Amino acid sequence: MSVTILLKQSARNSLAANLTSGSADSLAISVTKEELLGLASPIDSDDLKHLPRTYIETATYDCLHSEGENFAMKLKVLGTWRTS
Repeated sequence: MSVTILLKQSARNSLAANLTSGSADSLAISVTKEELLGLASPIDSDDLKHLPRTYIETATYDCLHSEGENFAMKLKVLGTWRTS
Protein backbone atom coordinates (compact mmCIF):
# COMPACT_ATOMS: atom_id res chain seq x y z
CA MET A 1 0.00 0.00 0.00
CA SER A 2 1.42 3.37 -0.95
CA VAL A 3 1.57 6.47 1.21
CA THR A 4 -0.81 8.20 -1.19
CA ILE A 5 -3.50 5.56 -0.63
CA LEU A 6 -3.17 5.89 3.13
CA LEU A 7 -3.60 9.66 2.92
CA LYS A 8 -6.61 9.35 0.60
CA GLN A 9 -8.24 6.83 2.90
CA SER A 10 -7.58 9.06 5.90
CA ALA A 11 -9.17 12.03 4.12
CA ARG A 12 -12.23 9.98 3.19
CA ASN A 13 -12.74 8.74 6.73
CA SER A 14 -12.13 11.92 8.69
CA LEU A 15 -13.59 14.85 6.75
CA ALA A 16 -17.14 16.13 6.28
CA ALA A 17 -19.88 13.90 4.89
CA ASN A 18 -20.21 16.02 1.73
CA LEU A 19 -16.66 15.17 0.69
CA THR A 20 -16.68 13.28 -2.60
CA SER A 21 -14.11 10.71 -3.65
CA GLY A 22 -12.94 13.19 -6.30
CA SER A 23 -12.30 15.93 -3.77
CA ALA A 24 -10.64 13.42 -1.43
CA ASP A 25 -8.30 12.51 -4.28
CA SER A 26 -7.38 16.17 -4.70
CA LEU A 27 -6.42 16.34 -1.01
CA ALA A 28 -4.04 13.41 -1.25
CA ILE A 29 -0.36 13.94 -1.84
CA SER A 30 2.25 11.52 -3.02
CA VAL A 31 5.51 11.43 -1.09
CA THR A 32 8.45 9.08 -1.07
CA LYS A 33 9.42 7.21 2.07
CA GLU A 34 12.46 9.49 2.44
CA GLU A 35 10.31 12.63 2.17
CA LEU A 36 7.86 11.30 4.72
CA LEU A 37 10.61 10.44 7.19
CA GLY A 38 12.19 13.87 6.66
CA LEU A 39 8.92 15.57 7.52
CA ALA A 40 8.29 13.38 10.55
CA SER A 41 11.84 13.66 11.87
CA PRO A 42 13.83 16.51 10.30
CA ILE A 43 17.05 15.39 11.99
CA ASP A 44 17.00 12.33 9.70
CA SER A 45 16.67 14.46 6.55
CA ASP A 46 19.57 15.54 4.36
CA ASP A 47 17.64 18.57 3.06
CA LEU A 48 16.63 21.08 5.71
CA LYS A 49 16.18 24.10 3.43
CA HIS A 50 12.38 23.83 3.69
CA LEU A 51 12.42 24.43 7.44
CA PRO A 52 11.48 27.82 8.89
CA ARG A 53 13.79 29.66 11.26
CA THR A 54 14.28 27.30 14.16
CA TYR A 55 14.75 28.02 17.85
CA ILE A 56 16.43 25.26 19.83
CA GLU A 57 16.69 25.31 23.60
CA THR A 58 17.90 22.44 25.73
CA ALA A 59 18.38 22.03 29.45
CA THR A 60 21.13 20.19 31.26
CA TYR A 61 18.90 17.33 32.37
CA ASP A 62 16.75 17.29 29.22
CA CYS A 63 16.53 13.70 27.95
CA LEU A 64 16.73 15.07 24.40
CA HIS A 65 19.66 17.42 25.12
CA SER A 66 22.13 15.65 22.84
CA GLU A 67 19.56 15.35 20.03
CA GLY A 68 18.95 19.11 20.20
CA GLU A 69 22.66 19.82 19.99
CA ASN A 70 23.06 17.35 17.11
CA PHE A 71 20.18 18.96 15.22
CA ALA A 72 21.65 22.44 15.70
CA MET A 73 25.00 21.17 14.41
CA LYS A 74 23.31 19.59 11.40
CA LEU A 75 21.60 22.90 10.60
CA LYS A 76 25.00 24.61 10.74
CA VAL A 77 26.77 21.98 8.61
CA LEU A 78 24.06 22.06 5.92
CA GLY A 79 24.22 25.85 5.81
CA THR A 80 20.69 26.50 7.03
CA TRP A 81 21.60 27.81 10.48
CA ARG A 82 20.30 31.29 11.28
CA THR A 83 21.43 33.14 14.37
CA SER A 84 18.86 35.93 14.25
